[in-house]
Amino acid sequence: MIGSVYASLYSTRLGSRLPAALPSALRHVAGQSVGAAYAVAQRLEDTGHGQLGQMVHATASSSFIHAIAVACVIAGSVAAVGALAAAIALPAQPPATAATGTGAQALNLGEPSVAEPIIVALEAQPAPTRPGEVTVG
Repeated sequence: MIGSVYASLYSTRLGSRLPAALPSALRHVAGQSVGAAYAVAQRLEDTGHGQLGQMVHATASSSFIHAIAVACVIAGSVAAVGALAAAIALPAQPPATAATGTGAQALNLGEPSVAEPIIVALEAQPAPTRPGEVTVG
C-alpha cells in the first residue's frame, strides 16, 4: 500500500512539474522511475541540453523526496495507530481461568522443561575470558 501511495505521488508531482520543453517521449520515460528520469537528464546533458537536463534531474529529485516523505509519514501513522490499538485492546496479563489458574500456570505441567538442565549447566560454567572462547567443563 505504501509503495502505491509513493508511486502515485511521485508520478503525479513529476508529471506536473517537468519542463514543458521536454518532448513527450522523454517525459514518458522519465515518469517510469527516478532512475529513468536521471538517465533522461544525463542524456539531455550529454547531447548539449544541459539546462533542460538539470531541470529534469532537479524535478525528479524533489518529486522523489516529496513522495517518499509522505509515504513514510503514512507508514509511521499506520504503525502508531496499530501500536495504540494493541496497547488498548490487548490485556497486560493472560486471563485467569478457574480450571487451570493463570495462563502461565497452565503451561507449567509440574515437570522441568527440556531446556532447564541445559540452562542450569550453562549458568554453572565460568564466563569465557576471550571473545569466541568456549569453556567446556
